[in-house]
Amino acid sequence: MDMRIIDTNARYFGLPPRILMENAGRGIADYVRTNFDAGKVAVVCGSGNNGGDGFVIARHLSEHADVHVILVQDPAKIRSQEARDNYELLLASNVKVTASPTPKLHWNYDLIIDAMLGTGVSGSVREPYASYISMINRLDVPVVSVDLPSGHGTDLPIKSDCTISLHQAKVDGAVVLPLGIPSPLSRRCGPGNVKFLHRRHKLAHKRQGGVVAVVGGSNTYHGAPAYASLTAASICDLVYVLCPERVGDALRSMSPDLIIESQHAPTITRPLVDSPTLSAVNCILCGVGAGRTHDTIEALQHLCECATVPLVVDADGIYALKGRLDLLDETVCITPHAKEFEQLFGQLPEEIDERTKSVEQVAKRYGCTIVLKGATDIISNGTETWHNITGNEGMTTGGTGDVLAGCIAAFAATNPLFESALGATFAVGRAGDVVHANKETYFTASDVIDALPGVLAFCRKY
Repeated sequence: MDMRIIDTNARYFGLPPRILMENAGRGIADYVRTNFDAGKVAVVCGSGNNGGDGFVIARHLSEHADVHVILVQDPAKIRSQEARDNYELLLASNVKVTASPTPKLHWNYDLIIDAMLGTGVSGSVREPYASYISMINRLDVPVVSVDLPSGHGTDLPIKSDCTISLHQAKVDGAVVLPLGIPSPLSRRCGPGNVKFLHRRHKLAHKRQGGVVAVVGGSNTYHGAPAYASLTAASICDLVYVLCPERVGDALRSMSPDLIIESQHAPTITRPLVDSPTLSAVNCILCGVGAGRTHDTIEALQHLCECATVPLVVDADGIYALKGRLDLLDETVCITPHAKEFEQLFGQLPEEIDERTKSVEQVAKRYGCTIVLKGATDIISNGTETWHNITGNEGMTTGGTGDVLAGCIAAFAATNPLFESALGATFAVGRAGDVVHANKETYFTASDVIDALPGVLAFCRKY
């Protein structure tokens, strides 16, 4: 999982970047002091948080070695506040600091610590980093890289003798040191799971923001597809709703934001799910309010067999999977509550750790993504398992599950299915918490939909 997500979520849950940077720098300094015999050390720093780690390393190493910090950019270009703070703290210490966009010709050090570039670099390395990497690669001096070698994955990677990664290995063979993020926190959904999802390009055109189809509704239930589709419409470019005629009439009068395709039948049947529309979308949500007639179950099973895009299966769609678990694979996300899960897979333990293992085992067995809804949501694809703690007792009101399903589908139109499930589960739960803060438990799923765009904007800016 992207460390940017984990760092962002750690900040949300009370571990600010300044503490993480201090932990990282001190840990690496202690490791270097213990494992390398170096009297003169050059710490080569960039302008990002990788360089901020380098400033902390230099400060701690300066108590035991002759340390020289070389900043490859103008100090005014240091990007984050915590990196700037550590640079200012460094200037107040006895560490020699030089800012130079051009490397000196003659270096005389026992060890070089590479703290120039972190993650997120691809393609060609730009100046002045390219000149520094080329210079260091020509030297016969041990090089220790912070988190991962600068230029890793580009045309000019630094030749590192040792890479020290924080929290989790970023390259094979890296030494991994703790950052101080508790293990459970690194798999708890937060704003980072939304912040780093696909962002529309400023020059994007229609459909590049994702197209979703919602297949659901019946003469008995028109609210479920309405909740799901209206949620999706606030996130992606286009939403098609494939539904019975009476549901379509209700939705047309409810919102101009939806494209309705309906059939003259009281529930979903096979002809509707054979519509060419479903071959022109990026994600399909099925089952919301669909009912459980024989024809509907057959139609939803056929859809699961034939879908060529990611599929989110909710409500009556989950019921249709009874006896057809062979339809589950890596392209499917199911969103059961506890009783729905047990109807498909058997008894769930009450204790959260054991319940988590059960969900993970089932997800691994069938290769699908599972969002088990509850007081603590459990999200697993069999390889990774996360928890979400947003949401409240007011969200037992009808329709909030449809909102969640619509949000997952909208995200999955432009993002991987599992990452979409993580971001949507957090965002919808937090939207419910925003509403709860003002209305206690006296709200509806429509209130949650209204609060969701503000929550998504909050996550993007966090």
